[in-house]
Amino acid sequence: MEVNKPKNRYANVISYDHSRVVLQPVDGVLGSDYINANYCDGYRKQNAYIATQVRNFEEEYTGCAINLCRFPIK
Repeated sequence: MEVNKPKNRYANVISYDHSRVVLQPVDGVLGSDYINANYCDGYRKQNAYIATQVRNFEEEYTGCAINLCRFPIK
């Protein structure tokens, strides 16, 4: 959706529809269910992890995060 494009950190990296994280939608707000994040399977559990480019996602939704880039998230 066009309304979700600005929510992506990079224009060429988008969420896959088959495994994307769907947020609780806000009534009357188009695209409010979108975040650039996908569920990832663990060794023994489906959807064990969430991969995202959203800053502060771990603080709001999980309580734990693993940084998979060379630079610290500020």
